[in-house]
Amino acid sequence: MISTKALASDPLKVPSYWVFEYYCNLSERLSGQDLKLKSVFNPTEKTPSFCIYVKNDQYFFKDFSSGKGGNALQFIKDYFNLSTNHAAAKMVNDYNESMMTGKKDDDIRNFQKQSKYQVTAHTKRGWTKDDADFWLQYHVDSETLTKFNVVALES
Repeated sequence: MISTKALASDPLKVPSYWVFEYYCNLSERLSGQDLKLKSVFNPTEKTPSFCIYVKNDQYFFKDFSSGKGGNALQFIKDYFNLSTNHAAAKMVNDYNESMMTGKKDDDIRNFQKQSKYQVTAHTKRGWTKDDADFWLQYHVDSETLTKFNVVALES
């Protein structure tokens, strides 16, 4: 007897981690960590710029080499150059096929968000000539820095 418990009829029922694991052929399972790899949209890339990250227990992507980004459905749209409806159908069909061929998914995956660096304290310092030279090469003046609360840090 075949169980349809793990099958999806709606793209919203397909786990976002499955999409990235499956289509990016990841060697590790996603369970709350962020990941950075070479772009799937730019095969000539030498430095990893394709980021997979967690937000509200869902995975999203941002590819800095192509400027593409979004949720799992958007990834499939961009990766296969499909319309939204075709991408949704592909996602559901591929997921169900994967579940039917024995590559069962863990029904519930425990997301344990990985800690990230967070600034808890800092010490300001005065601006130097080197700071001015740095910002002026980008045509950013002190008025703009003040407007956006940019300060020089000692530590």
